[in-house]
Amino acid sequence: MARRGCGTKRCLGVVFGLACALHPGWAQANPTLQALERDQGLIQTAVTDGDLAGAWLRSVSSLYSWKDYPDFPSIVKKIEESYAWLPKERVRQEFEGRRALVSQTPDCIAWLHLAVLGMTLEDFPAASACFRESLKDAGLSLNPFVHAYHGRSLLYQGQVEAATAEYELAVRSAQIDPATRFRVRHLFLSDLLDAGRLNLILKYASECLDSDYALERAWALENWIYYLWSQGASEELGSRVRELQALFPTLTVRPELPFEQDRYERAQTLLREVERALAGDPVMLMAMDEEATTIDFANGEFQKALDRLDPWARRFPISEYGTWTDVQTKEVGVWVNYVHAAALARLGRLQEAESEFRKILLHVPFAEFSGRVVDVYGWLGYALKAQGRLEEARDTLTIALTLDVSRADASTTKGLPHDFSQERVKSGETSSQLRASIVKQYEELQATPQTPNGGGN
Repeated sequence: MARRGCGTKRCLGVVFGLACALHPGWAQANPTLQALERDQGLIQTAVTDGDLAGAWLRSVSSLYSWKDYPDFPSIVKKIEESYAWLPKERVRQEFEGRRALVSQTPDCIAWLHLAVLGMTLEDFPAASACFRESLKDAGLSLNPFVHAYHGRSLLYQGQVEAATAEYELAVRSAQIDPATRFRVRHLFLSDLLDAGRLNLILKYASECLDSDYALERAWALENWIYYLWSQGASEELGSRVRELQALFPTLTVRPELPFEQDRYERAQTLLREVERALAGDPVMLMAMDEEATTIDFANGEFQKALDRLDPWARRFPISEYGTWTDVQTKEVGVWVNYVHAAALARLGRLQEAESEFRKILLHVPFAEFSGRVVDVYGWLGYALKAQGRLEEARDTLTIALTLDVSRADASTTKGLPHDFSQERVKSGETSSQLRASIVKQYEELQATPQTPNGGGN
């Protein structure tokens, strides 16, 4: 199970990630956001209701209406996540059926929607072929986001050079609007992180440091600060923190772009955390070190991650969870112990990892950290499976998948599947990445013949 599958939000992946938290009242006050939320809701409702014909029409219409919007990825993401709640075979049937129809027309927006469905299916060769069809349209050929997403489909096929060329074309196409250019760069660096291309992340993130768009430069500084912390480069770290402190009062946010509000709030949070950490606050020091393990995991340096967290796991043992009164101490302490155990598992120290995972489950209430409890059950199942204790592993992963949907509201999930083969569910407790890993492990166990003692052949 990969680090990106830890279900973590307290990591560098959040800085590069795509999540946007819309501030209460923004949508009500801004007509653009009202329209965006309405269209996103219509897509989601159609899929949830099983109306795939309606979902197709809503999605194609929204892709066309929002194609020039600086946060066009928010529409693409809503389409992807909505269809991903369905069984893959159903999405595949929809994809193949629609492709047969679209192939008889020159409708490039329809090809674009097919490309998004291809990405939902993780069929990146098919997605890439559909993007090429959509780019035959004169207007879409100038759209930076279509090129950026085409780059994603190439990157996930390992075609790094071709992906980079598409990305650079996307940036050139976005020069007129700095907010769009920032969003394109953010999108590509997020994809590079998912693909584990840290060398390219550093290259392109350094270019963002010279941006004339203050919010983009602040985002680049966030990333650079996390990276410098992970490398122990204290002198340059202090310089970059001071640079962000000076830049922060100049930051402005476009009210119609929740993505920008999200970036502003993340920069603000990072400043608070790193300032407290540099002042010696132990909880914030621990939080920054836990963030830094994302780079360790991405580089396969699990021993380095373990060494980084060892002092904190000893200072804040999970057995003392019940004595922690501060909410932030609880949150960071749980993350540190969880990631420490995951590092042990990745190092093959499976019995030690198992012991630590079980301690977390013993001391951390599901009601307080439901997502982390599900994550830990998933990783515990992995550790048991790796030890050959297959029946125990299957039982543990069953618990993980059951708890993941235990608090889902039936009124919002309607007829969407919550079975153990579904890699993404609506209103689940863990991340989609980790759930997919749990499902894969579970299905492998289901396919393994059982012996009387519970092991495989």
